[in-house]
Amino acid sequence: MNKWSILLVLIVALVDVVAERASTWDFCNCRWAEWSKWSDCTEQCYGRHRRDRKVWISNKKGCTEFAHCATGQNEGSEYADCNTFCYNGGTYLSSYTGCICVAGKYGRCCDKTVTCATPATLENGRRSYSSLNYGSTVTYSCNHDYRMTSGSSRRTCQHNSGWSGLMPRCRYVNTCSSNPCKNGGSCINGVESYTCQCQPGWSGINCENDVQPPTMTGCSKDQLIYTKDATYNVTWSIPKFSDPFNKNITMLTNYPEGFIVAPWGDHVVQYVATKPFNGLQTECKFTVKIRPHPCPELNIPINGARVCNGWKTEYARVCLVYCNKEFTLQLGSYSVQQWYICGASGNWLPSGPLPNCTLPNIKIGSGKDSPDYQYNSCHDDSVKQSYIDRLKASHQAVLCTKHPDECKPDNVSVDC
Repeated sequence: MNKWSILLVLIVALVDVVAERASTWDFCNCRWAEWSKWSDCTEQCYGRHRRDRKVWISNKKGCTEFAHCATGQNEGSEYADCNTFCYNGGTYLSSYTGCICVAGKYGRCCDKTVTCATPATLENGRRSYSSLNYGSTVTYSCNHDYRMTSGSSRRTCQHNSGWSGLMPRCRYVNTCSSNPCKNGGSCINGVESYTCQCQPGWSGINCENDVQPPTMTGCSKDQLIYTKDATYNVTWSIPKFSDPFNKNITMLTNYPEGFIVAPWGDHVVQYVATKPFNGLQTECKFTVKIRPHPCPELNIPINGARVCNGWKTEYARVCLVYCNKEFTLQLGSYSVQQWYICGASGNWLPSGPLPNCTLPNIKIGSGKDSPDYQYNSCHDDSVKQSYIDRLKASHQAVLCTKHPDECKPDNVSVDC
């Protein structure tokens, strides 16, 4: 076989292999072919592509396998990144994960834009927007007579394709437009409600209830009258009642004449006006106190005690002088049986002051004088009992006969 035959055989026996040189490279007359064209990129951006190259080998013994020219299966291929770019400002991360996108973009190449759904319409309000893309906004406003009470008036399309904030709500606030408040009441707008500030005398949601009681002028004040007479003619001004809304008024009183001829004591005068329309009442009530003239305070005897009634003192004071057992009344014409009485006139009979108690062993007075006017202790209950016994036996016993429940030792006043 000649030289050219051998070449022909080499050409015919060409085997497609991809390799780096093996140790038998020269023996097998191996030779690289040209690189093939790059394959299509695997991705639109930041993908991978490859190309291959062939090797020629002689067809002879010991030169029949790929390994006789190449040291490894991957040596005849070449891989590279392709389309190494990102859209819309994205940043390369790796050929396996694609691009890191700026806010509002997504996809391997950041070629897609985040969009939000069409925003909901607002009841009793309006919405305004020009785009649904990321970062765009929708604004809401309420119709006339409505107010936004919740939610967000401005919402933005977010990276998660949702609108920021909450859907707003428009509620009616011109609630006073129908003039609901009656009888001069003032209306205050609220959210789907209103409040009436009522004029005096009116109440209710719409100031529809008459709560005005009768008005009153000229109610007399309490009176305290001192007189020595057992009865006294008391007069006063009769109060006047009326209704500002011109409703009917009725009046009841326990003294329709406007005066009384009253004895000593407390007398309550009462006028009650009623408004039948709503049942409300107004009362004029005062007390007339008729008393005897007050008695001036008597002195307390030296070395002695002033012992008097402690009940009905506004009408009468009846007193005796008691002496410490070591003393008696001072020299003079004083009697231990003498009662000191003050009645309605406010004057003491006999007039004060009370006599003082002098040294003992000087007896003054008639044989009727009794040692029961002397005491061991001023606070001894025997002094009070002695007073009660002497009072019941005297001309002043009326204090006991008319007031038996009060004519008791516990009600005797002892001052020493």
